[in-house]
Amino acid sequence: MSIPRLAHRTVARQQGRLLLAHRAQALEMDAASFKEFLCRVEGDALFLRLMDAGVPGGSFIKRQAQGRMRGQSAGTPPDLERISSGSTGFDLGRTLAEHAEGVDALRRLGVEKAKILLEMESLAERKDRIKDWGIAEETATLLQALLEHLSIFDAMTAWGDAVLAPAVPCAIVARFEPGPEKGFLIVPLVSYFRTERYAIDYERITQARRQGIFSETEAKRLPALLGEVEAINYRGDTLHKILCAVADAHAEYLRGGREADLVPLTQLSLAESIGAHPSAVCRTVAGRSVLTPWGEERPLASFFPGKAKRNAQAVAAVLSEEPRLSDREVAQRLRERFGFRISRRSAALYRCGLSIPNCYRRRIEAA
Repeated sequence: MSIPRLAHRTVARQQGRLLLAHRAQALEMDAASFKEFLCRVEGDALFLRLMDAGVPGGSFIKRQAQGRMRGQSAGTPPDLERISSGSTGFDLGRTLAEHAEGVDALRRLGVEKAKILLEMESLAERKDRIKDWGIAEETATLLQALLEHLSIFDAMTAWGDAVLAPAVPCAIVARFEPGPEKGFLIVPLVSYFRTERYAIDYERITQARRQGIFSETEAKRLPALLGEVEAINYRGDTLHKILCAVADAHAEYLRGGREADLVPLTQLSLAESIGAHPSAVCRTVAGRSVLTPWGEERPLASFFPGKAKRNAQAVAAVLSEEPRLSDREVAQRLRERFGFRISRRSAALYRCGLSIPNCYRRRIEAA
């Protein structure tokens, strides 16, 4: 057995665990904590020495430009970070006003029963639960109408935030801006999200350690410091990749601003496409929002709609291309194009929630 080889593997595993810990910590930090972490690392004497371009062969760590990123204009303040209400564009107040009787009925049930209904995704489950509670038929109809409307627009969370819990704030991190060749550029709006990343020359650092350029204390501190630099890169790279993927997937929506152009996209599929772990995508998206080209704020999470909203968007997309389809044909198209298995009645519910008339009226209007 080779003792040095075993020791080398042990050190490598320890460094790998350290790097993963730094990455997870960097993703979970709030803006203030991360900026403090960033200032500490960039102000470190060893980091400044690695960035020194005057050493033979140039600096060990260099700034590298990120693709599809554009800096802020000269007249823009260096840090536009602000906390917003996290609005998704869904007009909750109007919906509650239109279904005032249903809202009153839901409130009379109490907080516990209201939570149970709000957490259910299945229409049949909600019907059975309302029936089990012995609610009058007229009141049950009002409740169903309200809950169906909320579920179609993925507003269950918005209702819960408005009535049962405080709203979760979002921090605006970037803005989408039209770029060349019909693409979209990303303009950072916070100081810690930059147009550049750090490129580390590990080969030269290894050679410098062997040549004794670093002191014993510096050599011991190098792995931890480089792990922190990689964590800074990882946070910026993950956010950059997610924003680029969102801009590409929702290009039609960003050009026209129509909700129907939002394509079905899940965090899992995006994680697979950018080569990131789903938990990293979830951590990065949470609590952050972006500005659209027309200045509207949208939480990043709203670009990954839930099952109900995803189905409603797919119905809208299908009918925008083939407006003469019946509800049964719409359900069939959803199975063929997206793999979504919904019934004819569900397709009709989504269509009604989108204020789209039935196929008979649409065919008359198209004639």
